[in-house]
Amino acid sequence: MVGAISLDHQRQLGQDGHMNATGTKKATIGKLKDHLSEYLSYVRAGGQVTVYLRDTPVATILPYQPPAPQNDAEWIDALERRGAVTKGVRFGQPFEYRPILAQGSGVLEELLAERREGR
Repeated sequence: MVGAISLDHQRQLGQDGHMNATGTKKATIGKLKDHLSEYLSYVRAGGQVTVYLRDTPVATILPYQPPAPQNDAEWIDALERRGAVTKGVRFGQPFEYRPILAQGSGVLEELLAERREGR
C-alpha cells in the first residue's frame, strides 16, 4: 500500500511532539525532558501537552489559569496588574473603589450622602 503509515509509526509521530487529532501535543517523558522549553512555549501559547509513559498517558500540561477574583475590588486590581486599566487619582488621593449604589438606596440619597461627606 503506497502512502500507508503503520499504527506504531503514527503513535511514534504523535509522541515525538506532533499534534494529534484533538490539537494536543503528545510527548514521552524522555522527549519532554529533552525539549522541555519548546513544550512549555507551546503551553504558554495556549496549547496542551499529554505526557506518556510508554503507551499510557500519565499527565497533561495545561496553561496556567489564575483563580478568578472574588469581588469587584479584586477584579479591578487584577486588571490593573495586567495593564488593562489604570486606577484614577481624585484630588491627589488614590481613588477608592466603591459600588455605585448601596443596597436598597437610590441615586439621590447617594449623591446627598457624598455631598455631606465631602466626596
